[in-house]
Amino acid sequence: MASSADRLKLSETEWYKLLSDYNFGPNLCDPRNILEFAEDVLYAWDHKQLCLSVLLTKFLMVEDAVKTFQKLIPTTVIDSEVFKLALNFPRRPNKIAIVCKHDVYNLTLPPRSGPDDLFKGGTTDISCRCRKLNINEGTTDILQVDWHPGSDYENHLVILTDDNVIQIYDVSSYKCITSWILNTASPNRLPSVESVGENVVDFQFIPHSSLKYIPPRYPENKNEPMEWPVLLLRGNGDVIMLDLPVSSEKCKVARMTSPLLMFPSAEDNYGVDCSGILVLNGPLPIVVIASSTGILYHCMLLNLQEPDYQNYENKNTDDVSGHFEEPQYALHVIESVELDIGFNLEVHSEETGVEITSSPLKLVRDATVDTRYFIIHAAGLHSVNLPIMQEFKIYFSKNYEPSELPPHALLDFKRDRSVVEYTVCSQMCGTKPCPVVGAVCIECPTSTLVTLFPDEIISLQLTTWYISPGVSRNPFNKYMVIGPVANAVDSPPFQDFVKKILRPDNKSTPVFKMADPANPSPQQSLELLARATSYFREVAIPRQEQAAEFLRIRTIMLTKMKQQQHEDLKLLINSKASLQISAEHLAEKYEDINEKQINLYKRAEHILVNLKTMDKGLTRSEKSMYTKLIDIQSVVNKFQEQIKHLRLREVSQNRIMQNWLSQNLKELYMPDSHVHILSNSFSNMTTDIRNLTDQVQAAEYEIDFDINLNRALPK
Repeated sequence: MASSADRLKLSETEWYKLLSDYNFGPNLCDPRNILEFAEDVLYAWDHKQLCLSVLLTKFLMVEDAVKTFQKLIPTTVIDSEVFKLALNFPRRPNKIAIVCKHDVYNLTLPPRSGPDDLFKGGTTDISCRCRKLNINEGTTDILQVDWHPGSDYENHLVILTDDNVIQIYDVSSYKCITSWILNTASPNRLPSVESVGENVVDFQFIPHSSLKYIPPRYPENKNEPMEWPVLLLRGNGDVIMLDLPVSSEKCKVARMTSPLLMFPSAEDNYGVDCSGILVLNGPLPIVVIASSTGILYHCMLLNLQEPDYQNYENKNTDDVSGHFEEPQYALHVIESVELDIGFNLEVHSEETGVEITSSPLKLVRDATVDTRYFIIHAAGLHSVNLPIMQEFKIYFSKNYEPSELPPHALLDFKRDRSVVEYTVCSQMCGTKPCPVVGAVCIECPTSTLVTLFPDEIISLQLTTWYISPGVSRNPFNKYMVIGPVANAVDSPPFQDFVKKILRPDNKSTPVFKMADPANPSPQQSLELLARATSYFREVAIPRQEQAAEFLRIRTIMLTKMKQQQHEDLKLLINSKASLQISAEHLAEKYEDINEKQINLYKRAEHILVNLKTMDKGLTRSEKSMYTKLIDIQSVVNKFQEQIKHLRLREVSQNRIMQNWLSQNLKELYMPDSHVHILSNSFSNMTTDIRNLTDQVQAAEYEIDFDINLNRALPK
């Protein structure tokens, strides 16, 4: 039977029963992630049957529905322990990387079809093409694997090994096309004990949503691919930026920036044992740096070229050499969060001989919510929610682009503290660690966190504690140049106030999952009970009492508002009666006006009928006169056209004469015979014009006479 912590009842499915048959062994201490999710499909690696087990999640909440699962069997046997799965596409992936300690395998996913959108229509056992990537013949450890976001078809896999080399593989040809040597040590400095922590331990690409703020580098040659920005994390906490292209050059020394400056400066450079880095999706990149001591640093990646940072000098002068470039960006730490790794009942120091829990932290992105991410470790799982991410997203969608604001404006933004919840605890002081072997957030139908342990699976519904900010909380109004400043403040919903009261103060009650057998001593059990009682007495119950008092005041206010609304309702009823009487009077007037309109319409129709019957047409004499007038009019029009033609001809001749005069001809010789001919022609033309004018006048006079005569005749 499924436990209360298994909301989706995954423990009752055949999919999980096959996964739980494998024994990870007693030496399992470090976390791993063998779960992936995309497009309603949950992927998990089955170590016993050496295959990829997939489960369709859209039917998990449907009662009496068949929980369909399939097995994707690779053609190449993978007999090593799997530490990570990585899909190449967030939507409709077609490849998945299977990461082991020394090897990486690429498995091609089959197509999905059928009414339930299953792989190959629903076949249970499917053989899938799988090949091993040749990575230094298995002599190095794999630290991080991710798909290159700048690849056209998501065919390029980026692999970081412990020998400070990043390799890019084209999985379509299964060849290494690029090897970048991360020469973190300066060539002018000899290796020393202090440089042990300078190896790169993790990397993270800048997401697509932040490319407007940190644009990729485009080479001068258009045929070469663009260089995608990526952040490299050293073990000593330094963050380096590298523009990583998809090219075919091998064994190339990477031109990296020197370590990014971190503000405000700290003596320990914000940790000396870092294990993971994550860049959250958003218009402004938020970088998360995790250390093995359980401390998280939330940083904003700001432009170093702004005047606010021009006075700072890069103290890492030893790193500025032939292989390093001056950084253009800096990290500003906005918050540091200390996690409670393990449910420690007492705080001990190293002098007492009791070891403090320390574990490498693995950062997992929440694919359903951009403002949240997860931390998996040997003692369970934490979830962190950053409200500032949502505030940035809301503001930048309405006003500025991130690159248009100065850094001091971004730093003046009013930030709510992050909400940290210890979601699942798998170790307390004195017990055996039970690390997480898989964690992924799915939509079924709301955000649900699926956490896989060696002997149990937990599925918990997540709650977003983010309170949407009002307009008055926006500090960028003083930097606005265009557009009016909003004066109205929208009132947040009532449930937001209740959520804000009940929101945990970075103290939560996790779900306990202990390794079997977990036998705490009676003293530890008593301390655990006392701590839980103290939490409820000091935190949970006061918050609930505060929320109850708030609800009581709200109830009194709503009761008074209800009474006032009852009085207003009585006034509205009286007003309704008076309006109804007025409406009846208006309806009577409308009926009278409508009757008068109908009568007028009938009278107008009768008049038109009479006029049509009285029209008898023209007489014979009138028709003959009308025909004659039409003939005369046509003659007049003909004469007018001829006159118009003669005038145009006269204008043309005048233009020709002017052109002759403009040529300053001193004398024009013309024989007498030509002069006589022209004189006769002009005389004849003058006579013709005079005759035509007389004819037109006579015709007009005759037309006017006929018209007057026609008017004088009786009808």
